Amino acid sequence: MQASYPYDKYKLYGPYFHKVEKRNYVMLVSKEHRSTTAYARYLMAVHLKRILAKEEQVDHIDGNCLNDVLDNLQLLSRLDNIKKSIVQNDMRRCMVKLQCPNCGKIFSKERRNTHLVITTRKFTSCSRHCMGIIACKLQMGVNCDLSSNVIELFKV
Repeated sequence: MQASYPYDKYKLYGPYFHKVEKRNYVMLVSKEHRSTTAYARYLMAVHLKRILAKEEQVDHIDGNCLNDVLDNLQLLSRLDNIKKSIVQNDMRRCMVKLQCPNCGKIFSKERRNTHLVITTRKFTSCSRHCMGIIACKLQMGVNCDLSSNVIELFKV
């Protein structure tokens, strides 16, 4: 099938379903060039009657990558698309508020960087300095209270 403008110099094959990425693609073939592009990107380019820039991304408003209806597509910058995905998929950073077992200071860290996730650690401190002091005390056999120093979990 002949592709529409701005791809009118190409022959269009597809759309084809990509099993891994779970979205539709089209193949555009000319005598000197062959290219594969997302079907949604092809539809948006035809609708706008121009080739999309690399920085422009076509977003599915409802989040369903198989719903390639033009009313469900919008053009976003890469940054805006990432922000939308973070909100839509609730991928905000999970933070934890802790109290340092050495100095008692209250501080926040990403949960993934604490003893709550890294099972080889017995504690999380506010700084490398405090971590060194506690590690020395533990090596010398001094009894340190390393009981749960978690104050609060929250998302940013």
